[in-house]
Order: sequence, then structure tokens, then C-alpha cells
Amino acid sequence: MKLQVKRLGQIDIILALRSIAIFVQCLLILFVNLGLDYKLPWLPLILIIFAELVFTFASYAFYRKGKAIAQKALFIQVLADVLFLSLLLYFSGGATNAFVSLLLLPIAIAAVTLPSYLAVIIAILAVLSYSLLLWQLPMSVMHGNMEGHFIGMWINFLFSAGVVVLIVSRMAQRINKRELAIANFREEQLKQEKVIALGVASAQVTHQIATPIS
Repeated sequence: MKLQVKRLGQIDIILALRSIAIFVQCLLILFVNLGLDYKLPWLPLILIIFAELVFTFASYAFYRKGKAIAQKALFIQVLADVLFLSLLLYFSGGATNAFVSLLLLPIAIAAVTLPSYLAVIIAILAVLSYSLLLWQLPMSVMHGNMEGHFIGMWINFLFSAGVVVLIVSRMAQRINKRELAIANFREEQLKQEKVIALGVASAQVTHQIATPIS
């Protein structure tokens, strides 16, 4: 029960972060198109954000009904974040987009909320997404030393993803084990207190029954 409540809290945080991200995405698209006069493809971006919004509301409605939250559900939510973000980046500059490093966020969330093997899967998918975005860049962009620059960015992203998965995931697991041990200790202590209270109550009842006889 405690584990289910904890996962419900985790998925609430994920949905809240995605809701904030959707709002920020809309503001950025408007600012880039209207403020900077940089023409982005409106239709695919709006469709992606709309799909993201529908998925978020559907997830929120589904889990508000008291459904049990499993690791699979958390994995699907983080996987959806990688997919939506990758699509938005693809239609807004790809690997040249200044926000491409946001692909590290799903990795960090997975490292904190998911088992190590699932966090590794998310990291691999995020790295694969970044790699495909980089591969899709037109050759006209790779002029001068820009090719080395983009390769360096890819290596940096790969290193950062590995550090997040290996270190953050391990730290989160240690914290979870410590919290679980503390919770088990408190539960055991509460049981002992109940047993002691029951014994005291039984002794008092026995004493009250025996007193008139004496």
C-alpha cells in the first residue's frame, strides 16, 4: 500500500511537470514565431502538443480513479515524454535546437523513479533520439568546424546520460532502501507498542476482575 501511494505521488509529479512543459512549449513557439520572426512549422507542432495534452489529461483521469500504479505505468509516462520531446525537437531545428539537452530530463526522472534496467532503456532511447536528430541534420549545416562541434555535443550528451543513470539511479535506490528500512522499523515498533498496550490492558482487566474476589 505504501509503495502504491508513493508511485501515485511520482506519477502526479510527472503529469504536473508535463503540464508545465506544455504551457512553456506553447509560449516558446509563439515567441519564436512572432517575437523572433523565425517561421516554425505550426501544424505539426500544434498537433504534437495537442496529442501531448490529450495523453496527459487521459493519464490524469485514469489514475484519479484509484488504479494501482505499477512500474510499467511510470515507464510508459517517461517513455511518452521522450517521444513527445523528440518529435517537437525534430520539427524545430533538431540537434541544432538550443533545448535539445532537455532529453536529459526524462533520463533523470527515470533514474529516480524506475529500476535500473528501465532507466537504462530510457537512456538508450534518449541517446538514440539525439543521434537520429543529429543524423538528420542537412550537410549544409556541417560547414567549417561545426561537424566536430556537433560530435562533441553528442559525446557530452552520451556522457551526461551515463552519469545520470549510473550515479543518480544508484543514489535513488539507496535512499529508497533506507526509507523502506525506516518504514519497516516504524511498523515493527508500532506492532510491539500495540502488543504491549494490549498486554497492559489485559493485566488491568484481570486485576479488576480479581480485586472483588480478594
